[in-house]
Amino acid sequence: VIGLINGLAITRFNVHPIIATLSTQYIVLGITRILRPVSGGTVPEIVIDAVSGSFLGIPYPVFWGIVVILAAWKLLYGSRYGLHLFAIGGGIASGAESAARNFGVSDRRNIILAYVICSCFAAVAGVFLAGRIVSGDPNVGLLFELDTVTAVALGGTQLSGGIGSLHGTVIGALVMALLANGMNLANVSPFVQTAIKGGILLAVVGLQSRKKMGL
Repeated sequence: VIGLINGLAITRFNVHPIIATLSTQYIVLGITRILRPVSGGTVPEIVIDAVSGSFLGIPYPVFWGIVVILAAWKLLYGSRYGLHLFAIGGGIASGAESAARNFGVSDRRNIILAYVICSCFAAVAGVFLAGRIVSGDPNVGLLFELDTVTAVALGGTQLSGGIGSLHGTVIGALVMALLANGMNLANVSPFVQTAIKGGILLAVVGLQSRKKMGL
């Protein structure tokens, strides 16, 4: 539902994607804090077992991560829908937003579907996180969007669209995870960690902009 709302706001009412997604994020956050002001509740045992166990010494989350990556790979590179997405993104990045539409590709429908699929992946991540902490807590993951955007940009995806790859995003996510673990082991303040991640995002986007302008 949230993905559908985002997609409609962006395609039908021309709301900027960042504004649309941030707005729905805070709407959902406010609702969850009203319903669950403090952490608590119960998580089904099957969910806890699915994310907390291991097989041959390898944690289950590793296997789930591989499944998600393969599903995304098939969607982006093994389907017509993925080709349409890259065509739409390339057109937007080059300033020819109607280029894909001229070849019979419905940009609105594909963009809406992209946000719906994204929200489904986010829901899966939420279930996974609930299983890890064995409770429901609306305050968990408040800055995950910073980690996510930084990982995507670090992986080579241009935030303006048109250029990006799944393997680059995976590498960016691994780099961010290693960075976070390293800073935690070094007892770096969470506030300093946030500042460092923000600096990385600013630097990466700045380099992308200079490269795009040929500087």
